[in-house]
Amino acid sequence: MKVFDPREIDAAVSRAFEEGDIEEALTLYEEGCAFVRFSGEVTTSAADIRAEIGGLIAMKPKVALDEVAVIESVDGKLATTRARGRIDGTGPDGQPMSVPFHTLAVVRKQADGSWRFAIDDPQGSAKS
Repeated sequence: MKVFDPREIDAAVSRAFEEGDIEEALTLYEEGCAFVRFSGEVTTSAADIRAEIGGLIAMKPKVALDEVAVIESVDGKLATTRARGRIDGTGPDGQPMSVPFHTLAVVRKQADGSWRFAIDDPQGSAKS
């Protein structure tokens, strides 16, 4: 999946999560993307990012995006995105759960004009 407007990347990755399509979700991440794991650690490992996204997809999520804010750089090559909403799904114990989120990301325009995550903090709360 390619996204040609940074305002659409949060909706695109949410759709991939809902469809249970980890491969499609991963196409939205640059190689070497800095990803903040749910533990707060930052990783650039594709295997770690796959595992984190796989855990989210295992929830069989329904994503409600309440707000998406984007600020694009003057040269049009980078943008920040903030998305706020809620994920409803099934917890590891089989019980329904609802998790609010407020993400923070940096997306980069690719040579073909599409956008991909360069930095993704799904919780908007990176620890230093």
